[in-house]
Amino acid sequence: MKPKVYSFVLLSSLMMCISSCMDYSQAGSTESAQENQLNDGQIINIMMTVDKGEIAFAQNGLKKNLNIQVNRYAKYLVHQHKRNLETLIQLTKQWGLEPLESVISNSLITQGKQSGKAYDELQENELDMAFVDAMIKDHQAGLKLIDTQLLPQAKNPQLKIFVEQFRAMVSNHLEKGLEMERMLQNIQKY
Repeated sequence: MKPKVYSFVLLSSLMMCISSCMDYSQAGSTESAQENQLNDGQIINIMMTVDKGEIAFAQNGLKKNLNIQVNRYAKYLVHQHKRNLETLIQLTKQWGLEPLESVISNSLITQGKQSGKAYDELQENELDMAFVDAMIKDHQAGLKLIDTQLLPQAKNPQLKIFVEQFRAMVSNHLEKGLEMERMLQNIQKY
């Protein structure tokens, strides 16, 4: 199977989660609208879930025989998401907020497990591009989630600032992923 197909499998569920969460707000029913409403504890848990998922996926990639530059990118992602998670845990305690589950965070956990299984089934020659493609799609979906759900619904002003910083980090990871993609495409030409 081609890496592009696997990368689609890896992230299609996250995109479906985001789309379905957005559909709640358009459905018009009170129950659906309530499910779509996130409180600050749920927003915190979603960011923690994203961090944990990215750490796990990147660590899984590091166990593979990746191109040296892709390996560095994976290490960078692990470092950045671990640091973000540690900061978020500390700030959550300072703010007196409790991370709470949501439909989105539960879906992210399920999809993260499925993504890891799909990645494990790849052939060695597919790993680099599949890893980078998955990270690009993850971070694109993450930006959409932040912009459509997390930022608009964050109520605590300090949390809103943190979500904005989280967005900047995710955007930076996306840019680095796009650089990796261009690099890999150039290598494949030769």
